Amino acid sequence: MSRFWCSSGLGLALAAGCLLPEGSIDPNLPDELAGIGGSSGAGAAGTGGVRGLGGKTVDDLCPTTTDPEEACAEYCDVYAMACSDFVGVYTYANANDCAVTCYRARWPIGTTSEKGSIMCRCFHSTLALTEGQTPHCYHAAKDPTMGGCQVLP
Repeated sequence: MSRFWCSSGLGLALAAGCLLPEGSIDPNLPDELAGIGGSSGAGAAGTGGVRGLGGKTVDDLCPTTTDPEEACAEYCDVYAMACSDFVGVYTYANANDCAVTCYRARWPIGTTSEKGSIMCRCFHSTLALTEGQTPHCYHAAKDPTMGGCQVLP
């Protein structure tokens, strides 16, 4: 088996990758361009930073709070970042419109697994950042669909 790896293009590519110089992020770049906390690619849930957030982790995006106004602001900031360009799903005018709507709707703060809650929406917003907009932007929407935070009758 080791002969296969040595003679294949994949083996050569893997070996070459180990010889590349270690990269770094220019600290003078704005957060939106600096990548994620000094590494490349999107971090997995709970690890690494999230693109454009100056090295914050997914766990930093939706911290536990008992203040509905703060919870709405946190959800809406992340949802706008993850889904504002997802036409037809993101129905708010901006993050502020989202926060006002959230607060006035009196959604429960809840937990990441509580359907219809702010924290569920915030959690799925972070998943949209790290795992892709579909289906997570649908899950985190004002009126969630496709499962996730959707409350079924």
